[in-house]
Amino acid sequence: MFFSYVWLYIMNSKFNIWRGEAGAIPLIFVACVISIVYHLVEYSDFNDSVFLLPWSIGMAVFSFYLIRKRLKVISLTASSISFKHVLFRDRTVYLFDELDGFTTRLDAIPDDKSYYDIIFLKKNGKKIKTISSRYYSNYDEIRAFLNDKLPYLGIN
Repeated sequence: MFFSYVWLYIMNSKFNIWRGEAGAIPLIFVACVISIVYHLVEYSDFNDSVFLLPWSIGMAVFSFYLIRKRLKVISLTASSISFKHVLFRDRTVYLFDELDGFTTRLDAIPDDKSYYDIIFLKKNGKKIKTISSRYYSNYDEIRAFLNDKLPYLGIN
């Protein structure tokens, strides 16, 4: 009983904070919120901040959408993979027996001239979740773990 509890969680994902969007998106969101608060407190006349305030609100909403959509903690166990949102703590769990397998794709960032890998988990022939090396620093460990648990369905 004790050993099964100790080995319940085998691996958790690690965000790629210093490289890529995983560290930049929350910083942009915080900067936009600070800008919004500053303009609401400093300028009582909205004519002074007619451009900057809507831009800050728009960037805050967009960066919040990116946080909501992309930044999830991945937990891998011997029988399942789960995705937990960073802020809201909602969790989605998939048993490996339920999944068809996974495919991969190599994407490029033209401005950086760099490449990153993406894993697509598939269930009933449809892509249900993505795992990108752009957001997770231990992407290679996650992929190696998935290679042992799920069939590789090829390049997407």
